[in-house]
Amino acid sequence: MFRLIHRLGLSPAEVKAACSAINRFRGYGVTCDAIAMGESAVRKVKMGRQFLETLGPDGPVRINSANFLMPRLGTEFADVMQQTSPIIGIGLTYEPILLSVHGPRDQAEQKVIGAGRYRGGAFVTVSGLREFFGFRPDTGEYAMHQKSAIDAVELAVCHEVGHVLIESYGRSMENLREEWHCNHPQCLMQETSDIAHFVEHAVKARLNFCKECARRIRMEVETLRRDSEEYD
Repeated sequence: MFRLIHRLGLSPAEVKAACSAINRFRGYGVTCDAIAMGESAVRKVKMGRQFLETLGPDGPVRINSANFLMPRLGTEFADVMQQTSPIIGIGLTYEPILLSVHGPRDQAEQKVIGAGRYRGGAFVTVSGLREFFGFRPDTGEYAMHQKSAIDAVELAVCHEVGHVLIESYGRSMENLREEWHCNHPQCLMQETSDIAHFVEHAVKARLNFCKECARRIRMEVETLRRDSEEYD
C-alpha cells in the first residue's frame, strides 16, 4: 500500500528509520516496501510521474503547496479517479525541501521537514536534521545524539504519513488542499514551528497519535485496503 522511495546518498540508518516509521502503521493494516529512486520505483505509484519529476533531479526538492501530488487533467486525473495506482509513495531525500505556500515557485519558498498530501503521498527530508545534529558523511552517522537524530527521522516520516491518511474533516473543499494539524498537545500530528521545536517537543517526548487521529487513520486504511483489493 505504501512505498518508501529514497534518493541515493542517504545513510542506511536514515532509510531504516523511515521504513520503521511506515511499519509503525502495520497495526492499522498498512504494508510497505522500499526502493531507491528511479523509473522502477514509481511503477504503480499514485502520481508516479510527478514523484519522478519532483524527487528525481539533483538539488532541492521544490513543492507548491497548492497542487503538489494532485492529479493533472488528462490521463493522470482519470488514473487517480479510477484507483488504478494502488501504491502511495513516500519520498525521502537529503536535499532541502522548499515549499512555496502561494503562487509560483519563485515566491515565498520556505524550508520544511516534509509535506504530505491526503491520499496523494508525501516527501520528507533529513537535511535540517543533519544540520541540527551534525551529520558526518564520512561515517554516515550523526556527530551528536545519534539515537535522537534517527528517532527524529522516524517521527518526521510518521507525521507526514499521518497527513496522507487523515482527511481535513470539517473544512471546505478549497481548504482540503492545506495540511491538517491536530490541536491535541500530546499528538504527533500537531504543528511544529521549526527543527528545534520538533526535536524538543515531539522527539524527546516520543509523541504518538491521539485517539481521534488514530481512529481516522484506521478508517482511512480500511478504505484504501478495499480499494486495493478491487484493483487486484
